[in-house]
Amino acid sequence: GAQTLSIPAVVTGTKESEMTRPGTFKLYPNPTTGQITLELLETKLTTRVNIIFYNAYGQKVMEMELDQPDRNEIDLSNWPKGIYLIHVMLDEKMENRKIILH
Repeated sequence: GAQTLSIPAVVTGTKESEMTRPGTFKLYPNPTTGQITLELLETKLTTRVNIIFYNAYGQKVMEMELDQPDRNEIDLSNWPKGIYLIHVMLDEKMENRKIILH
């Protein structure tokens, strides 16, 4: 007869709470050719928004504080093509996203 093989699923790098809870911001388009929009989804709760961009080597490329927290256009067109990690701090919350610049 046929044998059944059971393989446990392993999820790495993401806590369950991050998978089930909705994000605090949208980042689009991704991948991008340079112009991105950062749209915050919880602006009523947010008083301070800090964004740090890191390159693929983990080096800080840019840091900014947003004065218009709900929707911001950010121009990356002068940056080298590649993958960047965007670290967004909304008051006490923190979220990371990867963006591909091509």
